[in-house]
Amino acid sequence: MKLNEGLKAYGMKAVLALMTCILTTSAASAQRTMNGQDNISASIHYSFSGQVPIGADLWWGRYLLGGNAKAGISYSPFSHTLSTTATSGSRTIQNHTILAHGEYMHRIISNRGRHIGLYAGGGVFLGCELYDPQKRLPGYIVTGLGDCGFLYGIYPAVELELFISRQTCILIRCGLPVNFSSPLSKVRYTTGIGARFNLN
Repeated sequence: MKLNEGLKAYGMKAVLALMTCILTTSAASAQRTMNGQDNISASIHYSFSGQVPIGADLWWGRYLLGGNAKAGISYSPFSHTLSTTATSGSRTIQNHTILAHGEYMHRIISNRGRHIGLYAGGGVFLGCELYDPQKRLPGYIVTGLGDCGFLYGIYPAVELELFISRQTCILIRCGLPVNFSSPLSKVRYTTGIGARFNLN
């Protein structure tokens, strides 16, 4: 009888200890993306355009109560097909962008421990667009574009973060930049993968 009572008491203590560990772990995990927490992130992205359509971006951000506010810079290569003529046929001009961004991403889905988070939002950008930066167009083709032009616009974006440790997560991101000033194309698409590191 006493043995059974001892086993029951031991079992209750074990259950309480296990529940305490689980609750403590959950509370600590929930602090992965706490309000006011700074972070840096970097990624490469694919622009679905250009001969080498791989770009890169670098961000500094801060988690807020409902999301993540960020500022960053990016480089993206694109290409555009010039009008076809009977004499020269179609030609492709490379146009690369160097931009500064500001954005807010709102958290729309996350699990209790914030191991996984899905964000949606958007931002604004401004910078420059380089036309035929590697001078691949034949000299007899005159585009009238010059070497570069001013670029500005807005974009919606979605971002998925998957934490692999307390401070580091993998990012998967898609964006749809819409610019108001390029003579080549107004809407472009990028998708990328990268990593984010929480600083505190």
